[in-house]
Amino acid sequence: MFRKIVGTMLVGLLAPIIFKIGWLPAVIDAIIYGKYKYYDFKIDSLGIFLKYVYFETFIYEYLFAIIVIFLPFQLLKDYYLNNKSPLSLLKKILILSCLMAISIIIVGTFSNIWDVPWYNNFRYVAFSLLFGSIFATILYLVIDRHVENKIKDKSLDTNL
Repeated sequence: MFRKIVGTMLVGLLAPIIFKIGWLPAVIDAIIYGKYKYYDFKIDSLGIFLKYVYFETFIYEYLFAIIVIFLPFQLLKDYYLNNKSPLSLLKKILILSCLMAISIIIVGTFSNIWDVPWYNNFRYVAFSLLFGSIFATILYLVIDRHVENKIKDKSLDTNL
């Protein structure tokens, strides 16, 4: 249980950075070339640029990721682990991608992402698949592998 909570909270720290993946070209320009372009703000240092890009909304995005995405994901994994057989990594990727896509749809309902032409919204599908692939794999390596092995070892001990 401790591994699940702490592991999920630590892995969740990466979510706000992945949420801002669209800013990656601007961050690379800032780091390599010293061009600090953040909307129409005049920024003079890398630290202030990174503060605006990543740390202004970090806590909100972190809490959103933990509560809305990773908690339901962990509850679904626990349900399948306790009642049925453990999920394969591919199924975990698809479940996490679906949770992310649902979150994007709900947030997009209240923001302006639907104002662009419909074919531009395919990037959100690609983002949810990328997000699901990255985080399901990391969570598998950090948490699920150890939990599933522990349960398998317990079932082997009871069969002897």
